[in-house]
Amino acid sequence: MKVQTKNIIISNAIPTNNGDAALVFGLADQLKRQGHNVIISTFGFSRINGIYANDYNFIKEFYDYNWLNKLKYINIFLYPFFFIFKSSFRNADLIISAPGGYINSYYGILKKVVPIIWAKCFGKKVVIYSQSIGPLNIRDKKILRFSMRFIDYVMVRDHFSHKYINEIIDDSMLHKVMRTEDAAFLLNPVTNYRKAVTEKIACISVRSWSHDERNKEAYYTMIATFTHKLIDKGYRVEFLSTCQGLNDYIDDSKVAKEIVNEYVAHAYKEKIKVNNDYYKLEELRGRLSSFDLVIGTRLHMCILSLIESIPTLNISYEVKGKECFSYLDLSDYSIDYNSDIDTAVISLNALINNRETLSEFISKKITELNIKSQEYLTNVLEK
Repeated sequence: MKVQTKNIIISNAIPTNNGDAALVFGLADQLKRQGHNVIISTFGFSRINGIYANDYNFIKEFYDYNWLNKLKYINIFLYPFFFIFKSSFRNADLIISAPGGYINSYYGILKKVVPIIWAKCFGKKVVIYSQSIGPLNIRDKKILRFSMRFIDYVMVRDHFSHKYINEIIDDSMLHKVMRTEDAAFLLNPVTNYRKAVTEKIACISVRSWSHDERNKEAYYTMIATFTHKLIDKGYRVEFLSTCQGLNDYIDDSKVAKEIVNEYVAHAYKEKIKVNNDYYKLEELRGRLSSFDLVIGTRLHMCILSLIESIPTLNISYEVKGKECFSYLDLSDYSIDYNSDIDTAVISLNALINNRETLSEFISKKITELNIKSQEYLTNVLEK
C-alpha cells in the first residue's frame, strides 16, 4: 500500500551531536525517500542550520527562543501561536516528536509533550517515534499518562521501554504503543568491513555519567585497563566520540584527556591519540570506517560503528545500551558502566578474538534491522 505524500515536521530535534543527528537524519532521510515533505524543528537552530543547511530544511523550535524560556510556565499557553503564524506548522499533516531518549526525568518531559498536546488540539496527527521511556518520577508519570490522550502512536525502541510505559498508562491507551528499534538503524548500513592490513587501530568512546550513583573512578580505571590491553595486543588507540569539537557543548574529548593523563601508564601514551575534532555525521561515519574495533560508551557511537559492520563493545550506563545489544543478539558484548574489571576484560578479549566472524554476523544483523526499521516506519504512516 502506497503511503500518501504528507507534510511532516520532526519536532523536538536536537541534532547537535552525532548521536542525535543519526536519529533525526536517519528518520528524515527515510521519510524523504518515501516522497514526503520533511521539515526539522530544531533546538540550537543557528548552529545546526549553519552546519547542515544544504542537506535539510530546518526551522527554529518554539523553546529555542530565549525570551520564551524566560516566561517559564506561561510559555506553555503561547505555543498555539506557532500553529497560527508558522506556515510550516499550520500546513503540517503529521508531527513526529524526534527519536531519542528524552522521555525521562533526567531532562524533564513537560516541554517535550507540550508541542504534542497543542498539535493534537490543532487537528494534527501526532507520533512519538523510537523513544526510550523512563525512568520517570511520580509527576512525570502523571504528565505522560495525561499526554497519551493527545498522541496517536508512541513508538518505543526496546522491550524495557515497552513494558515500562504499559505499566504507567491506562489500559484504554495500550493500543497506541508500538515496538520499533532505534531510529539510527534507518541509516544505510555498510557491509564491507575493513580488515587490518598493517597497523591495527581501536577506537574508544567515553563519557561521564553522574546519575544512578555511578562510580567515575571505577569507570576511568576500566577504560585505562582496556587501553593498556589493546596496546599490548598491537593496537593503536584513538579516543573519539559523537559529542566533541563544538564550543559551549558537551565535549567527551575532555573526559578522554583526563583518563589518558591521570589513569593511563606513561609508557603507553605514545600509542594513543585523543581526537577532539568536530565531524558532521557522514564525516564521522567515514572516520569510523578506519577502525578495526570500537569500544563505545555512548549508545550511538556503538550503533554508528555497528552500521559500519565494525565489531563493537558497548559500555552501558543506562538500560538502553543493554536492551539494544540484546535485540541485536550481542548481549555478550555489552557490559555495565561499573562492570567488574575481570568480567569486562573477558568481554574485550572476546571482541578481539572474534573480530572477523563477529563482523560478518553484525553485517547481516544490521541489514535485517534496516529493513525492519523501514517496515515499522511505513506501518505507522499507513495507520
